[in-house]
Amino acid sequence: MNGYARPRGDDVRNSEAAVVRKVVRRLPDGFYGFVQDGNIVYEIHPSDIREALRWIEHLAQKTWITKHHLEQFACIAADTFEMRRQ
Repeated sequence: MNGYARPRGDDVRNSEAAVVRKVVRRLPDGFYGFVQDGNIVYEIHPSDIREALRWIEHLAQKTWITKHHLEQFACIAADTFEMRRQ
């Protein structure tokens, strides 16, 4: 992939409580962060919509990602790359 992801801070814990508090946010630099308790724990830097879709496929295999997280990321990426339906 042209973009990259990198863990930030402590490793993401695989507990249900950690998953509930994690949300996806668009970061000030235009990229995406999985935020847990106000701290960015994972960043994604796709360069286009195809790469964002590859990240969705990759993240769907992770145990700490929920359907809701994937939906949040898909909507934000679609808005970013102007692919969202009205």
